[in-house]
Amino acid sequence: MNPSAEKKREYVEMIPPAFRDACLNVRCGDLRFSDLCRVEIGFDIERRSADLVADFHLLPFRDGSFGAVIAYDVLEHTTKYGLVLEEVHRVLRKNGYLVLSTVYTQGYAVHADPQHVHCYTEELLRRALARHGFRVLRMERYCPEGDNIIALAKKISG
Repeated sequence: MNPSAEKKREYVEMIPPAFRDACLNVRCGDLRFSDLCRVEIGFDIERRSADLVADFHLLPFRDGSFGAVIAYDVLEHTTKYGLVLEEVHRVLRKNGYLVLSTVYTQGYAVHADPQHVHCYTEELLRRALARHGFRVLRMERYCPEGDNIIALAKKISG
């Protein structure tokens, strides 16, 4: 397992087991956590290894369906990050957990992919999460060049 995948797995392991009973893995690609989640639904905008293909701006699930949402490498691909965070908040049950990663504003990853349309500093990400009803429990930059930010947040409202 590469260091980035190891870091992502470490953050999923921080979610209390009671909230890993139903996990939504948004933009899952090939990175799955079925051994850590009792039920994991892999969701993506293209098939790859996803269980469901749809738009992450409008998640096709009922309110409060999941104890945890895993959203690695999602926010940098949309200019409508607020809508994505609102949808994640909506599908999380009370006190649910969000684990996410995104690109750092000054890192190499910003320019490495032409589909990266938005980037963050730790403070910008913290504010975006707070504005959409989340409290950050842990956040750090990772990868050898510090090109990414990873965070664990908890739903605090709604």
